[in-house]
Amino acid sequence: EIPLRLVGSEMCIRDRYSRLGTRMLVGTGDVFETLNFYQACGFTRSHVIKNFFTDNYPQPIFENGIQLKDMVYLERFLKNDRRLKK
Repeated sequence: EIPLRLVGSEMCIRDRYSRLGTRMLVGTGDVFETLNFYQACGFTRSHVIKNFFTDNYPQPIFENGIQLKDMVYLERFLKNDRRLKK
C-alpha cells in the first residue's frame, strides 16, 4: 500500500511542475525521514553542500531532533524530458 502523502506529492509534482521544465532540484537537510520522502517521490541525490546550515544561519536549526549541517540536493527528471524518451 502506497502512503497517501506520497500519492498526493507525486500528483503535485507531475501536474504542477512538469510543464515548467525538465528537471526539478530540491535542497533539504540531511535527515533520513525527509530524504526518504523525496526518494520515494522519485528524486535521487545530486550533490551536497557541506556545512550549509551551520555557515549560513546564526542559530542552529533542528529537524526531528537532528541539527542540520549539510544541505543535500536531490533531483528528479520530469516526464517531458527528452532524455527519458527512447
